Amino acid sequence: MIVDLEDAVAPGAKAVARAGLPGLLGERREKPVLVRVNAGDSADLEVVASLPVDGVVVPKVAAPHDVPT
Repeated sequence: MIVDLEDAVAPGAKAVARAGLPGLLGERREKPVLVRVNAGDSADLEVVASLPVDGVVVPKVAAPHDVPT
């Protein structure tokens, strides 16, 4: 399953979507779970880092500096 924080969330709803992630993904699932974050948005990664997900998808990466740290 891929939870999409990028294109699937309206620009004005990004903070609300991030805030809902711990309730949605707070427990490990049987199937792999990936989260697609907004390129260049470290706020997405901060939330996802504390969750038991299997991976992160970073769209539109052309160079190392495109990945938030």
